[in-house]
Amino acid sequence: MMLLRSAVAEEARPRSAKLDAVAAPISHLLKLLGGHALDSPAEDPPLPPLEGLRQAGVPLAKEPTLEKTAAQRRDRRKRVLGFVREAGWSWNDGLSHAAQD
Repeated sequence: MMLLRSAVAEEARPRSAKLDAVAAPISHLLKLLGGHALDSPAEDPPLPPLEGLRQAGVPLAKEPTLEKTAAQRRDRRKRVLGFVREAGWSWNDGLSHAAQD
């Protein structure tokens, strides 16, 4: 969702309400896990690559704000990364599955 909000051209983005509806369960999960000691990794999760969007012909924003948005959401992204790892996955597992679809 961060990629859609920060890198895709505004005219090609889904409506904010739709993105919010997808983001809400993740926020809820992080709230539920608030008391659970997730190992927050020292490193930040990697930024999603834009190349797949370019290859698919998705219009990109003239000035993507992906890095700025990632910095603003750093703690949240690290908590999600900790949850992903604790569940036995890697951050790139989701990227490789998305590329297959």
